[in-house]
Amino acid sequence: MDYSKGRRSTRIAVTAACAATAVAMASAAYAGVRYGLPSVSIYQATDGRGYAMGTLGGVRNSVNTRERLACTVTRTETTSAAGAIRRSTAVNCSARDGNNVVATCVSTQEKHAVALNGVSNDSLVEFHYDVAGNCSTIWVYESASLERKR
Repeated sequence: MDYSKGRRSTRIAVTAACAATAVAMASAAYAGVRYGLPSVSIYQATDGRGYAMGTLGGVRNSVNTRERLACTVTRTETTSAAGAIRRSTAVNCSARDGNNVVATCVSTQEKHAVALNGVSNDSLVEFHYDVAGNCSTIWVYESASLERKR
C-alpha cells in the first residue's frame, strides 16, 4: 500500500491550516490597532493661532487627570413682542493637555455647530482657532482605529 499520497495531502492540509492561522492572526493584530495617545495635543503658533486635537476615548482612559477635551453647542430662539423670531448659535471648544497647556475657541457660526453633530463618545475632535480665539475649523473624525472608552 502506498501511503505517500496520504502524507502529502496531510502536509498540504497542515500547511494550509498554518497559513490560514497566520493570516487570521495578522488580520486580528491589524484590526486591533488603536490610536489615542497622546490623548490631547495642542499646537500653538507664535502669533497666537493654533489647534487642538484628541480622541474622547483616549482622554477618558488617560491616567493623566489634567487632560480635557470638550465642545458645547448652544442654540437659542427668542420671539420678540412683535413676533419676530431670532435664532442664535454658540459653539465653545476647549482642550487641556497633560502639561496643563490650554486652548479654546468660540464661534457663532452654524457650520461649526453642524460639524459637531457627528460627535460620539469615541470621536477624534480637532479644532483650529485664530489669534482672537475664534474657531476657524472644527473637524470630527470617526474610525474603528480610534481608542474606545473603557
